[in-house]
Amino acid sequence: MNRTSPLTLIASLIMSSNTLAVEKADMNLTNAKIHGHENADAIAVHDGNILFVGKVSDTKKYRNENTEVIDLEHGNVKPGFIDNHNHIFEAASEAGGNCELSMDASLKGQIPYLKACSRNSRSKEWLMGYGFSLDAILNEDNIQAPLEVIDRIFPSRPVVFMEQTSHSMWVNSVALELAGITKDSPEPQGGKILKDPVSGELNGILFDNAGDIVMEMAWNSLEGQFDQSYDGLMVGLEESASYGITTISDGRLYWKRGWYEVWKQAEKDGNLTARVSLRPWIYPADLMEPQLTFLKKIKTRKILTPSR
Repeated sequence: MNRTSPLTLIASLIMSSNTLAVEKADMNLTNAKIHGHENADAIAVHDGNILFVGKVSDTKKYRNENTEVIDLEHGNVKPGFIDNHNHIFEAASEAGGNCELSMDASLKGQIPYLKACSRNSRSKEWLMGYGFSLDAILNEDNIQAPLEVIDRIFPSRPVVFMEQTSHSMWVNSVALELAGITKDSPEPQGGKILKDPVSGELNGILFDNAGDIVMEMAWNSLEGQFDQSYDGLMVGLEESASYGITTISDGRLYWKRGWYEVWKQAEKDGNLTARVSLRPWIYPADLMEPQLTFLKKIKTRKILTPSR
């Protein structure tokens, strides 16, 4: 009786496995300088996953008539960057305001910037902006409170400016009134309402959730809010892609502003330029039950992915 040795059988299996159909690439990068692979000049990719890194001649078996071959002409190929904490809506969207204050000016030094914002915006709607330094406008040498300064320039329309670290807001009296915030208001969970230490009067600065409540009102007052948010997301994604960012984590998904729906629409439209993970905001002053209902509704481990 003929017997096949185990070694022969293993060798046969190895040989037969090499003859199996090789998964075909939908993209083949050639003539590339590949980071970390000095002896390689080609990459075969299928559905966003790397199939092969090596010599151009060895990638031919991964090609078929549908493979897109891109000659990089000795250009560099580097791993994509992962931005693990991003605020793409707030950073890129004009929906959050395009009025920019000085990053380091004193309270008095901000006055020309505030006046420029007043001149360059429509007079009745919410005005949103960003960029001031909390340390600078709360300097002990200031004669006036931030609220007095901003009220003098914006006496009749609601205004909210986000501080450069995004953890406080500078608002005027109209915004405070619309938000129902007075000197006697209890501080909201997760927030702080700053007051004059002597008189107890509001000084126009709101920390964290106290300021978020006002910004939420301003953002949700926008006409065409969804379209503005969508357009801003496209700007942010394009800029992120230009820096080689291939994975984005939205570190503060304000879902009450409709941002979740905007992300989903971008995915549906095939306009994502990166893999995306979303971290829904928990509203500390709100009841937990409706928030849990929303979280259960969107519960998923699926990462939003670009179309290619």
